[in-house]
Amino acid sequence: MLNDQGEYLGSITEGDFLRHILAVGTTDRKAHEKYRIGGLLRPDFCPPLGIRATPDQVAQALLRQNFIPIVDDRNCFCGIVTRRSFMAFLVERIWRKRNLCTVWYRVFCHLIPITQRG
Repeated sequence: MLNDQGEYLGSITEGDFLRHILAVGTTDRKAHEKYRIGGLLRPDFCPPLGIRATPDQVAQALLRQNFIPIVDDRNCFCGIVTRRSFMAFLVERIWRKRNLCTVWYRVFCHLIPITQRG
């Protein structure tokens, strides 16, 4: 959730919405109109990292949460890093470092029958 200036305030999950629905006791939209989204906000949930965070800091944070909001020096939201995107970053980094991209590609191509190649 962001304020009008684009600053990161916190995150709201699907579970937060479901708990709210259970607490209210109905799924009727009219019954929920008197509530504000800000009331569901958990500012301490999923704390952000700065845009200058190191890969080690991101990895440590991703051990505790599924995604990391990234903010700039003004606390303005820049985006998120997911576990999946970070794993892809690490794999690519390792493959490039070891020059395995071309080796893996050659192996992969031998595993796929020629009729299935695009």
